[in-house]
Amino acid sequence: MQIAEAFINEPGSYPGYFTLKELSRYFTGVVELGVKSKGFYIYRENGEDCGFLIYWKKSKAASWLLKFYISWKILYQLPPEKLTSFTNASKDWEDYEETYKHVREYVDVFLVCVPLSHQHTGVFRRMLQYPLKEAENEHLMCILETDSAVKMQKYRSLGMKTVKSAVLPNGVRKFIMVYNEQN
Repeated sequence: MQIAEAFINEPGSYPGYFTLKELSRYFTGVVELGVKSKGFYIYRENGEDCGFLIYWKKSKAASWLLKFYISWKILYQLPPEKLTSFTNASKDWEDYEETYKHVREYVDVFLVCVPLSHQHTGVFRRMLQYPLKEAENEHLMCILETDSAVKMQKYRSLGMKTVKSAVLPNGVRKFIMVYNEQN
């Protein structure tokens, strides 16, 4: 529920389409994907859960079968008309996996979430140091996608660059961000 609350309280795609309860179901599936693919991390400070992060190297990403299974579980739990509307809003957007399919290996940041109770405390910056440092140490790019202009600015402050952006038909802006970009 903490993840859903954080996303529903920030401008972007989700608040316009789903209720808190529906988002909670959606992110339960996303977390299951992260756990089953061994990419889910709980960021803790002083014994307290302060953030949630899903990331992996492209070569270690969730299999298409696992993604299909989790997607099916999510689709089954959400209202079809909302899913159709949500999916149609970004049908012309080429996501980062497609944009960077030619790149052999990179660090893929799939989810970054700081619960409301820990926002504006520096947790976001400290938590993101893990995938960024891994990318740096292994001479890889770190890639992610966001639909939040607020987060886009935060990612920029960490040294990431916007390599692609667009305004979708529903008015939501999408951004592909890259750290340690390689030519």
